[in-house]
Amino acid sequence: VLYGMTILLNAEAAVTVEVDGFVNENGDAKTLRFTGSTTVDTHVSFGGNGLIANGGTLTVTSSVADKALIHWRVRDSA
Repeated sequence: VLYGMTILLNAEAAVTVEVDGFVNENGDAKTLRFTGSTTVDTHVSFGGNGLIANGGTLTVTSSVADKALIHWRVRDSA
């Protein structure tokens, strides 16, 4: 379950974070893309229930190492 993220500011170029593990209404793989800022930290929240990865393994890729703090937990199988 993805609850949110904080993308830390990066003065050289805004950080892009891509999140895989979701599908759209047609069942096709969908990548969520978020862009940070060069001047302030960017906070993204998906509320109390978060987003459930319905398309497989939740995978997060950041364009700059160590600039994205991901708030998540493994969903209980029960």
